[in-house]
Amino acid sequence: MAKIIESFNLITSEWLEEVLNAPSGTVAFCTITHSWETPVTQVAVVHIDLKNTGLGLPTTIFIKIPKNEQHKELREMCGREVLFYSEIASTMKATYIPRCYYAAHDMESGAFNIILEDLSETHFQTDYPLPPTTECCEMAIDCLVKLHAAWWNRQGPEAVLGTYPQKEQILEWMKYTRSAWGRFSDFMGDRLSKSRKQLIERAIDNTESNLARSLGSKCLTLTHTDAHLWNFLFPKSSAGEVKLIDWQSYRYGFAVDDLIPMIALNWYPERRQRFESPMLRVRP
Repeated sequence: MAKIIESFNLITSEWLEEVLNAPSGTVAFCTITHSWETPVTQVAVVHIDLKNTGLGLPTTIFIKIPKNEQHKELREMCGREVLFYSEIASTMKATYIPRCYYAAHDMESGAFNIILEDLSETHFQTDYPLPPTTECCEMAIDCLVKLHAAWWNRQGPEAVLGTYPQKEQILEWMKYTRSAWGRFSDFMGDRLSKSRKQLIERAIDNTESNLARSLGSKCLTLTHTDAHLWNFLFPKSSAGEVKLIDWQSYRYGFAVDDLIPMIALNWYPERRQRFESPMLRVRP
């Protein structure tokens, strides 16, 4: 397996040939055209000059590597994304997932590399924090429909996805949630009103009962769970496909689990009143 790099300075023609499974001498040279940090990773777009263009190799790629001094939990999340591309996406004929050329994770150090197709010329992200247009919201929901339909009542590799939710897992997650809420509530003190605290506590109680519904349910599917609208890449052409990115927190769940972050983060009350009913209709 190729060496997992933790700095863009270590990207060489030889390394690219290895990770792209290209013959030696195929890559003439490579150039980092753009790099930046996200809240979780370092990312870059790399231009590749090929000596032989007839092998079907990409001329640009998008690469994700760890941030400097990245927290252990974040590295584990990104390692989970490596598993998604190497063990799950590879079994799916899904046009809504970016093509992955290489994904590797070192369990001991937590280092990882993910190389995806570069979609910067064909796709765009909506401008954060502006509310996305109606058209973008509809396209994102249609993308989720395809994902959920493909995995409806279907289990994948247990070593990666695990089994359907178990009672013990739900109890452990709720224990963690209540503990986290208690610490946060104490920290906020009187900066949170009594009515707001009661509302949050009622929501946590309802969450436990809703999670219990998943036990033995026949209506579970693969969920992204972080499907806010800035994790969708929208095509610049009407012939293109929406792409869903950042697969660090996927799991089995209810399809509505993916609609919640989309609606909660993007639709303020007046917008929700206008959008929710027509957009959540039964879609073809």
